[in-house]
Amino acid sequence: MPTPIRVFFRAFTIGEQKSMIRNVTASLVRWLLLAIAVSTGSLPALAQSLSVTPSGYLTVSVGGTMQFAAVPTGFTISALKWEVGSVQGGSAATGIITTGLTGGLYTAPAVLPSQGSETILAVATSTTGSKYSASVNVYLMPPPPVITQVSPSPLPPEWPR
Repeated sequence: MPTPIRVFFRAFTIGEQKSMIRNVTASLVRWLLLAIAVSTGSLPALAQSLSVTPSGYLTVSVGGTMQFAAVPTGFTISALKWEVGSVQGGSAATGIITTGLTGGLYTAPAVLPSQGSETILAVATSTTGSKYSASVNVYLMPPPPVITQVSPSPLPPEWPR
């Protein structure tokens, strides 16, 4: 013997019916607008940008290194170039940065430059050919002092206070 199917009916108030009609109408309007946008090719563009991490106040000691990464939003990177002081890959005077998709390792110069900071720039090309760029400033620090002698020797036990 087949299993009987049970059907339940519920009465809706006028307010519930109006609310359902509004919701269905709003959904139909959204679907209609989306269908028009797709058929005419006028979909709104997604926000696309490029950022460099880390960011903020960055310091690197003379001769030190720091790893940077280019982070795309809304697109895929097909090519990536890194610059230091407007020179692709950098120079001995500004510091060197590895380039390419897996690059971004910055090595500060061996001698502190006169300006004391450098701009690291990432230039990305998307798979559609669009170009995006982002930069950060790196402040270069002089090398730490080298202590060759302590006076008095040995230091008194109460030092430092």
